[in-house]
This record gives sequence, structure tokens and C-alpha cells, in this order.
Amino acid sequence: MRGLETLGRVRLSRHFFLRDFLYSEIANIHGLQNIPDDPDLAIETGRAFCRALMDPLEETFGRIAVRSGYRSAALNRFVYLFAVPALLFRLAARAPFADFDLTLLGVMVGSELLVYGAAGLTAKALFGLGRREALLAGFAAAFVNHVFLVLPIVIWLFGEAAALPIIAQITVDTAIIYTLTTTLLDMVGHKAHPLRGALRATATNPALIAVAAGAAFNLLGLPFVKGLDLFSGFLGDAAAPSALIALGVILAGDGGVPTRRGLPWFLAGAKLVVHPLVALTLMTLAGLDIAATRPSLMVAAGPSATLAMVLATRYHLMVDSVARTILITTAVSLGTITLVALW
Repeated sequence: MRGLETLGRVRLSRHFFLRDFLYSEIANIHGLQNIPDDPDLAIETGRAFCRALMDPLEETFGRIAVRSGYRSAALNRFVYLFAVPALLFRLAARAPFADFDLTLLGVMVGSELLVYGAAGLTAKALFGLGRREALLAGFAAAFVNHVFLVLPIVIWLFGEAAALPIIAQITVDTAIIYTLTTTLLDMVGHKAHPLRGALRATATNPALIAVAAGAAFNLLGLPFVKGLDLFSGFLGDAAAPSALIALGVILAGDGGVPTRRGLPWFLAGAKLVVHPLVALTLMTLAGLDIAATRPSLMVAAGPSATLAMVLATRYHLMVDSVARTILITTAVSLGTITLVALW
């Protein structure tokens, strides 16, 4: 492998060098090496990315300062094993369980599980997905980016009082749907000894351990001291940004053609059209006031979460399709969220 200094001097395009993308605040803070495992692939992908997107942006808007552009396998492992579990622990430890509207919460989680199962099974049949791919497809179609997109919009439109149902959903979503997905992905991967694999996957699942520890911390009434809050928040806040920086490189690196044509659009349709309709139907059947529950309906109309990208890169499953699904739903959801807010 060529020296790091030489590698950093490789020109990717008219305006960018590889060194512009190797710096990572998260890697530096946590003492991780953010060096390409496959330098030739990183250079090829980086050149495609810069020529297709970065150079036109630079020439249109002026100099762009890249804070982070490449994420190594070591950084991926850090996100899965430390950053996301820290986020889950913090949510479970601080959640105001006594204030949750259980009826509304049950409706929203139920709508996610219905979309999860239906989208996963349908995608499996239509696109020939394997069992693990179908699980990830269902997750991408149901799990929403409520923390970084929908929640700030709801607070801005309706005030902080409207945030509690969404906080409840964030807590339960991460505790149940994300943890269930990671556990099932591990279980399905153990074909020789499925029962032993299931037990091992459950006992060693970082997300499940984090949620259980956080819930126990909460229910026992242990004080969430400032140091613990700072530490868990510091780690947890790295989860979503670390997932996002991989999207552009992946989208540029394969010539613009997804492995399975049509799958990203199918998942985007399930997320942005089917999910809100299912949630609205269940709300009506439960006798809920639709106007009062509009913030929760906005969550159903939100985009796929970047945690889907964390799982895709962790398990090496449909990375290109998941990246496109997140990109499509993030762009189109600005319209679907607005429609629900104005309805």
C-alpha cells in the first residue's frame, strides 16, 4: 500500500485531492484510522463523485470545504458497535415512559410493522431478494428519519409540546424495530445452527444490550448524571453524520445504475405513500383525532432513516439501493411532510 502522504496527494478532479476526503473529526476524536482499505477503489469512486457532483458545486457556488468524505471499515464498526448503541442507551435511559400516549404509540408502531412486513415480502417476491435483503428492505421502507428531519419541523410548526409523541416513537422504534432487525439479520446469517445462532445473536447484539441497559437504568430511577449524559450524547451524536458521509460516494461509485432497477423507487413509494395511508387508516379505526395527531402522521410521511445505511454497510447488503432510497425519500418527503402539515 502506498504511503499515506503519497495517497493524500492523488488528484481526484480539477478542484479536489484525496486528502480532502480522508479527514474525519469523528475518527480523530475517537482515535480511529480513517485510511482506505482499498486505495484504488477509493480513488476510482472519489474521482467519479468529484467530477459528477463536487466540481460542479465548486464552480457554481465557490470553494467547498469538505469536513469528511470517506469512512473506513473501522469507522463503520465504530458506528455499529458504539455510536448507535450509545444513542439507544441514552434514549431508553431518559425516556418519559409515564407520559407516553400508548394508543397513539401503538397505532404508529403498528403501522410501521405492517409496512415493514408487507414491503419486505413484496420486495422479496418482485426483486428476488434473499431473506436478509428482504429484512433490510422492510426496514428501509418503515423506519423513518424522525430525529434529524421530522422532529425539528414539528417543533418549529407546533411547538415543543407536540414533540412528546414523536419522542415516544423514536424511543420505541429504536428499541423494538431497529433492535429486532439487527437480531433477525444475525439470526438468519447462522444457517448451520439456527437456534445456537439466534441465542448468540441475541446475547451479543449491541443494540439490544444498549436498550436493555438504558431501560433498566430508567426503571430503577438511577440519576442520569452530567458526565454520563455528555459521554452517551457525544457518542450517539456521531451515528447519523457517520452514516450520511457514505451516501454520496456510494451513489457516484457504480455509474448511477442500482443493482436492482426499480427497488429504490418501490421502497420510496412504500415509505412515502403507503406508510402514511396505513397510519391514517389505523388512526381512524382507533378513533383518534386526526388533527391532533398530525405531527405523528408527519412522521409516517417522513424519509427513510440513515440507520438503514448503517445496517446496509455493516452487513454488506444492497448498499447502493438503500443509499438511493434514502436520497429519494429525503428529497420527496419535503413535499409529503408539507402536504400532511397543511392538510
